[in-house]
Amino acid sequence: MKTSLLAVAAAALLGACSFTTGGPAFTGAAYCGTVTACDEGCARGDAHACGYMSQAAMMGSGIPRSAERFLSYARKGCDGGDGRSCAQVALAYFAAIGVAQDWQKAVEYNDKSCVLGFSVGCNSLGLAYRDGHGVAKDPARASTLFAQSCDGGSALGCLSLAQESPDGMVPEDRAAKALPLLVHDCDPGANPAIRVCTVAARMYAAGRGAARDDAQARSLYEAACHRGDPDACDLLRRR
Repeated sequence: MKTSLLAVAAAALLGACSFTTGGPAFTGAAYCGTVTACDEGCARGDAHACGYMSQAAMMGSGIPRSAERFLSYARKGCDGGDGRSCAQVALAYFAAIGVAQDWQKAVEYNDKSCVLGFSVGCNSLGLAYRDGHGVAKDPARASTLFAQSCDGGSALGCLSLAQESPDGMVPEDRAAKALPLLVHDCDPGANPAIRVCTVAARMYAAGRGAARDDAQARSLYEAACHRGDPDACDLLRRR
């Protein structure tokens, strides 16, 4: 089972709370302090602040949810050179959030995001090449982008790389760096892409990226199964 581009992009950019109610935590708190400070920073031309405000507008964190404001902040941030913002513009075009769906535009903005060093954008671009969304399918290009994303610190890039591997794990040459990223993102508050848990479990069970640890593998399989991955449930039953 391969994760879709939309699910991955939303997972990475918005966390588990996209368009939820109840006022999820402001993701830019560590950067700006408050939503008001971040908004003021964006108005002064701080592109990173604009990126966090874009997330706030989509999630309803301290300001009303608004697709229009989500896109407006993201465009301003992207124009200022913030890779996260460019990936958010790409998501808007891919999922028709405030604009008409345009997969080619999504590719364009994910490419810009990747060039600016936002590793999740590289993964989303790789998924477009893998699935042929807005570009011709190019598995080799996709794999290169997945590796670049994983090397850049994105658990989603590592997940995509593992899904391209016959054994369902991150290759040995990247395993030690990838495994902590996957374990971190197994937390549903960090990322709703549940298969990061399953890949991490496989790697602990095989001793790839760390010493073999059957207890840790079981714990991760249980987390993945609980969150709805049927493959993890099946693997857990067979252990």
